[in-house]
Amino acid sequence: MNESSCLRVVTGHWPPYSISRNVDLGGAMLPVLQVLADKLNMCYKLVPAPAGGWGTRQANGSWTGMIGMCERGEVDVVLGPIADSTERSLVIDFSTPLFIDKQIITYLRPTLEPDLGGFVKPFSPLIWILLFLISLLVLGSTFLLLLLRARLFGTLAPSPTSGTIAPAPWQRDFPQHGYSDRTGRAFLWTYGVMITQSFLRLSSIC
Repeated sequence: MNESSCLRVVTGHWPPYSISRNVDLGGAMLPVLQVLADKLNMCYKLVPAPAGGWGTRQANGSWTGMIGMCERGEVDVVLGPIADSTERSLVIDFSTPLFIDKQIITYLRPTLEPDLGGFVKPFSPLIWILLFLISLLVLGSTFLLLLLRARLFGTLAPSPTSGTIAPAPWQRDFPQHGYSDRTGRAFLWTYGVMITQSFLRLSSIC
């Protein structure tokens, strides 16, 4: 067969897919090229790959490397694990993908470590300042409401059954605790809710 009618093929050195040694080819893409030539009933010849790898687009719109050779008509086929992109598809046609390679990023596996200051990390300093001001507002409002309730309703109320004077219902809930103690309890509840937000949730990282 006339050599001028053979497919001109260029490929890079990308083991194990294509192992190029000037005009000698090996690797997994060699059987693909042989099947392609048999189906087309054509011969092929290998063209040495230029410098620049697959090629990059220059400022004037032309391409370097193997894509540039294909764009200029110097070769018919660029063989190898070349990635399909919109920019490249403007100058060359891609076949159906023969395989899809997966790229991943690796990093050090995180471990659980004790951190005494971990409870302040979930929020920024501005958020902590706002939470502190809100806590003061809640505590002050709670104390004033308890004090106002005592002034309006007192701490004793008639018993609905015997008619005797008995502690009011809100006093029976905490018979031995004053307003300051109840205000402290409200503060602890508010602070506890904020602290629980810093606990590590093992189910989300396992």
